[in-house]
Amino acid sequence: MKNLINTLLNAYFLLFICLSSGSALANNSIDSVIAIVKDDIIFAQELEQKIQQARIRLQLRNKDVDETRLRNQLLDTLILEKLQLSLARQNNLQISDADIEDTLNRTKMQLARNNVLFTEYLEAQNLSAVQAKKEIEKELLINRVQRGVIGQRINITEREVDNFLASKEGQEWLVPRFHVGQIFSPYNAKNKQEIMAKAKKLHDTVKKQPENFRTFAQQYSQGPNANKGGDIGVQREQDLPPLFAERVVNMNPGDITAPFFSGAGVHIIMLFDRKGAEPVIVTQYKVKHILVKPNDLFTEDEAREKINILRSKIANGANFTTVAQENSDDIGSKLSGGDLGWSSPGSFVPAFEKTMQTTPINTLSQPFKSPFGWHILIVEDERTKDIFDDVKQSQVRNIIGQQRFQDELAIWLKELRESAYVEILI
Repeated sequence: MKNLINTLLNAYFLLFICLSSGSALANNSIDSVIAIVKDDIIFAQELEQKIQQARIRLQLRNKDVDETRLRNQLLDTLILEKLQLSLARQNNLQISDADIEDTLNRTKMQLARNNVLFTEYLEAQNLSAVQAKKEIEKELLINRVQRGVIGQRINITEREVDNFLASKEGQEWLVPRFHVGQIFSPYNAKNKQEIMAKAKKLHDTVKKQPENFRTFAQQYSQGPNANKGGDIGVQREQDLPPLFAERVVNMNPGDITAPFFSGAGVHIIMLFDRKGAEPVIVTQYKVKHILVKPNDLFTEDEAREKINILRSKIANGANFTTVAQENSDDIGSKLSGGDLGWSSPGSFVPAFEKTMQTTPINTLSQPFKSPFGWHILIVEDERTKDIFDDVKQSQVRNIIGQQRFQDELAIWLKELRESAYVEILI
């Protein structure tokens, strides 16, 4: 074991020498290794940076700092981070630049709501912009590992779903609720139209920057909740002012209304989020299709030619069901004459779905290609349906899963720590 430790230390020592800047060599100072974690190590500098960041957060909350306890907690945190990042490497997990940028932008927006500049945040955390992106990448990788592992460990039974729906929490969840913000400007008889004109100009600006609605509300709203970014909280439809309720029921999260009058003033409202169980209305299609697959002995051109021939037969009076039974390469629907039954959005690949949605009822489609081959289809009927009962079980499972996630995560992290090789050198 000592030989292993020495080998690792020497390897990382040489690597650090190669990568260190000239100034670091001039100072003759090499960051010391304080722990070996499986196939990785922890440098003293990593721990010190974590400690400094934690001190800042605790001081902002006016909390005393127990240095010894803080150091031990953060060393454990670093060890668990290394172990989870090791799992990410083993499973070839990667985070795209787009995901990193998206998280970075959401962080900036959250800071802006609290009147904190991103540059100030980086300075307080002793991070460069490049380091901040690296930290985000690590957090996203760790989150992906945790979601993958814990998702497999949580098994939710039908009884648990039924018990949740019967509980007080479940009954409250079933009630639709709306998270709303507003920008409010009072008026009097003399300036009513002037206030509306100003509100329309402000609305044009807000519509272009909806992510900054809260900032605009803090600057321009004269309502009692302006200092909260215009946030009036999460409320049931019946608890909202009628003028608000009649608008938000038809809005999607992120939508912003045009300015409108009430007896008190002019309002611009934004729907931040919808909560609770609501109808899930979709358009369903009753479809039949015929598939011709190219293969090693049947070329792409031959498959296209065959589907055109089949279409001509049906257009000239042949029975679609019979032609499908005799010629379709879709084993699942062939015996039923190509019948796919009633299908909801998302059931098929995009090429099939687009053709299904744009083909008139009882009209034979033109041949089209999907990843599976060449198709023709006919839409026999369409209908709208509330599929909430179909998706409710999945939504409840997600809620219960989120409730159990932290407990299961704590158990798994304990198991991960106990089963891994860790050598602390301080």
